[in-house]
Amino acid sequence: MCSLLDKYAEQAGSAGAPARDIADNTLLLDTPVEKDLALRLTQFPAAVLRAADACKPSILADYLFGLSQLYSSFYQRSPVLKAAPAVRDSRIRLCAMVAQVLAEGLGLLGIRTPRRI
Repeated sequence: MCSLLDKYAEQAGSAGAPARDIADNTLLLDTPVEKDLALRLTQFPAAVLRAADACKPSILADYLFGLSQLYSSFYQRSPVLKAAPAVRDSRIRLCAMVAQVLAEGLGLLGIRTPRRI
């Protein structure tokens, strides 16, 4: 995901426009897999609370695994960098949100995530 975000930043920088925050990109959610991914992201706080209340980190691990599977499906079905500009910007924001949730969730589990492998 980080390499995708880096490529997006390179494309934006080479266009001569000033860099803008990905969080400012509008989410379009045109396809079912985009909608499913966005919905899954909204379930993160509840997954953390369920895991904490039950003292079962496996609940959070299962959530993160499911999120990863859904992201993989999204990535395979939805071109990101080659999409039309508005769609590309929306999908990049979705990718950044997934990356953030995965990093936070894995951090809560005590798993460090390298930026690059």
